[in-house]
Amino acid sequence: MKQTGLLILLFLLCAVGGMAQKGNIVITGQVVNRQADTPRSLNINVNDSFSADARINVPLDDDGRFRANLDFPFGHDFSIDYDGIFMLYASPGDSLHITIDAGRLNKDVDAITFSGRVDERCIACNRFSKEMSDVIYWRPDSLQRYDLPLDEYMQCFNRAYHSICDTVARYAKAKGFSEQTRKFLCTDVLFALSNDCLGYQGRTPQESVAFFRQPVFRLNDPDNLSNYLMYSIHLGMYHFKLCEQDSVLARLMKAKDSEAIERRQMEIILEQLKSISRDVMLSHYFEQQRRVPVPDSTAFTLPVIWQRLEEVSRELQQRDTAYIHFSCGSDSIIRHDAGGEAAAYTAICTDDFFRYLSKRHPGKVLYIDIFSTWCGPCREDRKVMPELHAQFSEKDVVFVNLSLKSKRKAWAEMLEGGELKGENYWFNEELSNRLMSAISLHGFPTYMLLGSDGRFLTRNASRPIEHEKTVRAIQRALGIK
Repeated sequence: MKQTGLLILLFLLCAVGGMAQKGNIVITGQVVNRQADTPRSLNINVNDSFSADARINVPLDDDGRFRANLDFPFGHDFSIDYDGIFMLYASPGDSLHITIDAGRLNKDVDAITFSGRVDERCIACNRFSKEMSDVIYWRPDSLQRYDLPLDEYMQCFNRAYHSICDTVARYAKAKGFSEQTRKFLCTDVLFALSNDCLGYQGRTPQESVAFFRQPVFRLNDPDNLSNYLMYSIHLGMYHFKLCEQDSVLARLMKAKDSEAIERRQMEIILEQLKSISRDVMLSHYFEQQRRVPVPDSTAFTLPVIWQRLEEVSRELQQRDTAYIHFSCGSDSIIRHDAGGEAAAYTAICTDDFFRYLSKRHPGKVLYIDIFSTWCGPCREDRKVMPELHAQFSEKDVVFVNLSLKSKRKAWAEMLEGGELKGENYWFNEELSNRLMSAISLHGFPTYMLLGSDGRFLTRNASRPIEHEKTVRAIQRALGIK
């Protein structure tokens, strides 16, 4: 029996394509045909839960050259952000050289070329996302009918999925891609499609949960790990739905016991069968939550995931209150100054932005919202933000909004429309990339609390939609019991 279990484990480790205790991926490259206004650095988004650095900012030298080392536990998708997002793939041991033609970006799929030891899935991932975007994002109207019975909804889902996969098969054959690459692209399409169906409710709460474990998703197929980004989002939403229906958690929510709530959220995952999908659910959970200890290794199917989570959890806990020194360099942050007959915009150039904020508001607690104008969850949070503002209107609290990865015009329109309250700052593409790397931003929105003494209380503050939890955190920062 033990021998059979060992054989299964060895199979899983092989199936995910070179899983190793420590992966080492070398990325070198050059950006050519740069203009004066093109970014002077790029961000690598690792797209997994196994690195304390979710985004790595890589500066370009005077000739546009760059180099970075990534550490993946197994092969999976990732992306590069340079005046646009480029989806890629790498496995431990790969050595990629990437040439980016800045003059042809967003116009020509061949603006990015590869050489070196590169997996075919990397080339396919990039080309497919550009050449077949109309296929990737095609959705039948029937998938917006979130109240359909589950059987009927899954018929619609499966028809759409198989239709897209037929197109993928023809595309892969025309490009001469391998069967492994075709499966990789189909899995990417599968979870992209499922993530457009996250609003499904069905006829009963049980149906809304059952959607996420339908056979088409092959939840414990090791190949899903290659498409880690979308796979983990699917499982993260599955966990969310399970939490929604948990009676124990509902009682704890009423009692407003935040520590017990977080423990119960993890227990709900551990109540699932021990499997690869449970490993990933735990990984996704600990990416967002840093206070509950990581379970011991016996809770995991894949030892490498437990080992990575242990390492990352320790490092993120140490970083959570560490000071972030952020310099503008030669760029300027734009501050919006409300009041008067017309709004004014001021260019801020500082060698320590968070110290600048503290000195601007001495003795006050800062609740910092890091968002983007196109971010849906950010807009949902802003709907409940007025209640938070009102609750602390006579307290020493300042609400600060940092707009990243956004068009300045869109930011200004939000200000003019009254959507953004508090003190507002806009970061250009270069500064956005550097700040996202400096704080290891996992996604939008992100909230931070800066104490009245200028020290970080947490880089992972709760969201406005978690109203009671956020109120308690701000009150603690103010010294209110």
